[in-house]
Amino acid sequence: MKYLLVALTALTPFGAPAAQAQNTQVAAVDNSTFKVASNAYQVGYYGIAMRRWMTMASANIGSAQYNVWLMHYYGQGVAKDSVEAFKWFSLADGNGIEKGKIAVQRLTRMLNPLQIRQAEQRIQAWKANHKQ
Repeated sequence: MKYLLVALTALTPFGAPAAQAQNTQVAAVDNSTFKVASNAYQVGYYGIAMRRWMTMASANIGSAQYNVWLMHYYGQGVAKDSVEAFKWFSLADGNGIEKGKIAVQRLTRMLNPLQIRQAEQRIQAWKANHKQ
């Protein structure tokens, strides 16, 4: 488990460009919320991390959306769900998170056409409910 956490930490945006890319946006929402979520994630309190990042992701903060995909993809604090992960990958990509593009391409190869359609429907529903 220790090695798994180290490997996953290497994949996460803590201190990485994805987390820093929208630092001004994160500050506008609440930089302390992002830090609390990051700290919770690092020690394995995934439920706390997910709730904090989900609040920020719902406010269209790309770096939080990137972290939400990570948790859905690996099933941390939520049920593992590749379709939901694809949705959050795509939203993060649309908000300028460069790593989101790579993740969308990789996940597109892993999902079947029905799953991709489901993800696209979820993306459209999310965008309809979160207009800015």
